[in-house]
Amino acid sequence: MSLISLSSKSISRNDTTQQAPFNFKNFFPQPIIIKPQSQVCLTTFYHFRTEGLYNINANNDLIGFCFGDRQFNNVMYASLTHGNYEGDDLATEVARAMNAANVQQNYEWTCTFTIGNPSGNPVTNDKFTMTYSNVTTPDAQGGTWSLLSSRSQNGTLQNNDTVGNFSEMTNDGDGPIPIVLKNGLLVHEGYVRFENIGATHEHASLDDPIALSLINMGLISSSMAVDSSDMSRATTFNSQYGEILVETVADEIQISTLGQRQGTKNINLPNNRGKDQVYRRIFNKAFLTAILENSTDRIAIEIHRISSNYSWVVKIQVSTDGGTTYSDLADGKGTNADGRPNIYSESIGGVPFTSLLYSTIGVPDGSGGRAINPVNGKPTATANSASNRKAPFIPFMEILERAEHTTGLDLTNETFSLNIGTQGTPTLVDDNQFTMSWQRDTSGRGYDYGMFEDTAAVTPSAQINSTLLTDFVIGNPTIDEGTFKYDVFADNSVPINSGVKIADLIYDMDETANGQWEMSGIDGAAGISLDPILFNQDAKKPDIETDDAIFKLEGIFNPANNPVTLSNGEFVSESSITGRQHDEPEDETIFTGLLGDTLLGADLPQSSFIVLARANQQTLGNFPNAPVRANGMVTPKKLEPLQRFGTSFKVLGFNEPIIVNDDATFDFESDTKPYIQMDETSLHISIPELTGVISFEGEAENTAKTIKIIPKNEFTESSTSDVMTFTAPYEEWIDINNAEPLVLNEMTMQVRKPDGTMATNLKPITRASIKIQENPEVKKLEAQRQLIEAMASTKAQSQNTGRINFVDASSWVAS
Repeated sequence: MSLISLSSKSISRNDTTQQAPFNFKNFFPQPIIIKPQSQVCLTTFYHFRTEGLYNINANNDLIGFCFGDRQFNNVMYASLTHGNYEGDDLATEVARAMNAANVQQNYEWTCTFTIGNPSGNPVTNDKFTMTYSNVTTPDAQGGTWSLLSSRSQNGTLQNNDTVGNFSEMTNDGDGPIPIVLKNGLLVHEGYVRFENIGATHEHASLDDPIALSLINMGLISSSMAVDSSDMSRATTFNSQYGEILVETVADEIQISTLGQRQGTKNINLPNNRGKDQVYRRIFNKAFLTAILENSTDRIAIEIHRISSNYSWVVKIQVSTDGGTTYSDLADGKGTNADGRPNIYSESIGGVPFTSLLYSTIGVPDGSGGRAINPVNGKPTATANSASNRKAPFIPFMEILERAEHTTGLDLTNETFSLNIGTQGTPTLVDDNQFTMSWQRDTSGRGYDYGMFEDTAAVTPSAQINSTLLTDFVIGNPTIDEGTFKYDVFADNSVPINSGVKIADLIYDMDETANGQWEMSGIDGAAGISLDPILFNQDAKKPDIETDDAIFKLEGIFNPANNPVTLSNGEFVSESSITGRQHDEPEDETIFTGLLGDTLLGADLPQSSFIVLARANQQTLGNFPNAPVRANGMVTPKKLEPLQRFGTSFKVLGFNEPIIVNDDATFDFESDTKPYIQMDETSLHISIPELTGVISFEGEAENTAKTIKIIPKNEFTESSTSDVMTFTAPYEEWIDINNAEPLVLNEMTMQVRKPDGTMATNLKPITRASIKIQENPEVKKLEAQRQLIEAMASTKAQSQNTGRINFVDASSWVAS
């Protein structure tokens, strides 16, 4: 007989090897020799395992949840990954799934598991607690934008999604370039910013008008943006539609919101059918002229979402240093067509704003009301345009054509001549005239052009001559309509930022045939006594110089691209035929008493509820004023019934299918014993190397090599640890059925469930001991056989073959 000890933890080659506790192998340097027709017996089995598991399957894998009431907020549905979980692991999975389904990422879910005490007084159950909290305000960053359609070769997109940096977009081709940010805006006080919008020359001639780059920018509900893998399709994305849309149209800025088309019966469509942009405010050329004074001025448009009243806010800033820094504008800047100042200040939803162009609560009319847009007769206010029901909101920008910013004039090899006969004391005459030429500056110090003598005067004037102007350099061009202005410096010996300007040089395209130059403010510098000095542009008007406009993008965006859901809570995939229903107000009535989110950084006065099972009418009747049915507005609007329900109330330990919290409670705590799928009632132990062992497994409906089935109630559980030990009360021998000797250097132990699958709920470490012996019956028979053979041999050796023995009468005595 041999006694063999097996363990999932072994010492091999001086390394500690930790194997799976349900399938492990031990190596023996000295072979184990198993004689023919031997038997095996399990004597002890020592292991750790999970007492019970939470099983998640298709019948209990959904959790519905909603922040606020359903008038303005979607019920979102978290899908738990199927499998068996310990309590802590299931809590982790619940938090993961809820955060993955949550498009309102201003809130974050956590879930904790607390072990109960069934033998305590009083008895306590295992408990799951789901809690949501306000996230820390994320920093603004450039975002990860996506080019749409095959026209992307016309533009260049450079993403820089790091804090404090901008992503950049150019359109250097002929067609429109749309881009979107699929993650969407952070719905809690998020914003998107578009910078470096300025004047552009659409043609190459200086006589052509100067206008803004043609751009559509705004945000669109995901239902109209991401229900297709090709977001450029007209039915899924069109930059002329936006929940809030800002368009720079040549010499105007137009702001509109999405509304219902007149006569449309069903506006809950996933695309733009039945919807129109309603223009709320338009800013004309006079306004642009007032805020953009020269060619290097730039504007930035910011679109904010205010969560406390679901409003959109559009503000503007202006840069006077070519886009390096931006500042708010003071109130005023002319009067809009609606009779109110173009720029105004107002506190919106508790957030103070300055430099405003518009907000969806409307433009104050000065008498407590809201202004009307006289262009279309529509109010500047619109109801609930930033409702969470439409989240996530997808920022987009489309540059409709090549966008260039004017940088100055192309003066290479151009010449200009002194204007004589109209200036100077004494008046300059023909012999005083001279010609200068322009050459591009190559010093690398920031200057544009230098002046050089082309033709000297016959009689140089002491007031002004070519020698005095030679080596002057110009830079820092600005433009206002057709007038260009440069700063003049004596030389290029120092960087332009350190240089001292000695004069202004202005080119006016409307003076004389080819335009006229005027140098002024020189005030006796460099020996020049004439101020101002007029020059005629020779040959032709110079061409303008442009650079491709680089638009900068940043904002506070969602940190993850969470899935969008249909109105019934199902996820929208790229292959989905329709997007989520688009919920629009049916009229322009402005409702009061909106139940909005809290402001960022404040407490969380936000009602909420979870949906864990299908509710009957009686259950739903318990919530007439709760967020499950609440309208959130004074004028009621009928809500569609819940179309989808959660399924996880039993496994998580909740009695009620719907749990509603008030605006001061952020925890959902289970209130009954969670349903645990109890562990297997028995363990099946096998050793594959014992190839002759045969067991017939009814539940698995096959044969195996099981040497022992241990019912769970035969294990002894330690009172101080999770270890479970089995000690056989008697030896139960199983035939190995080996006709020949077995020589083994290694032995594998496998632990299975009754269905034949591995008992993966075992935890390290597993130890077992077995005995191997020859079959006693076979051994006894072999001994008898050997005895008979020995007796036969002895009898044969004692036989006398020399004579015959006869039996006499005495031999029968007492027979």
